[in-house]
Amino acid sequence: MAALAADLALARTNFVVFAETVISDEKTGRPIRFAPHHRAIIDMIDLAFEEGRYLFCLAPIRHGKTSVLESLVLFILGQYPNTRCKIVCANQDRAKERVNKVRKILLRSGRYRGIFPGTRVAGKGRVDRIHLERAWCSGPRPGCMRGDNWCGRRQRRSVVSRRL
Repeated sequence: MAALAADLALARTNFVVFAETVISDEKTGRPIRFAPHHRAIIDMIDLAFEEGRYLFCLAPIRHGKTSVLESLVLFILGQYPNTRCKIVCANQDRAKERVNKVRKILLRSGRYRGIFPGTRVAGKGRVDRIHLERAWCSGPRPGCMRGDNWCGRRQRRSVVSRRL
């Protein structure tokens, strides 16, 4: 049991471990494995986050940019309770496809729920949006047994698709 708890804790804090655990390869159905060029993209994303900058990723078609993006959106939604994400694509249909893939993982993936059990989809939503229920608290209240900003109240957050 301790080993499982340690593995889940690692997947909650390490993006590569999370993605290689939760995201499935579209062709084989097995968990994805990042190639060296994916790890280079992930390193650039990490550096951009640390420096507070934006990242523009240009790579050939079918080189895994979307898989990294979808994994990152799921990871961020699991980690940060107040996040809003926009998925921007060349057209609305592609953006909806990406949002629907994220929705399916949120709804159906037992691995995702095992890593981030507090992340739940709120209602049906629309095709281009996902609303999440998240446990949160604005601070300890009188009688609150926990002092770590978690009291079980719910808040809605959304993932929205957009086109360029």
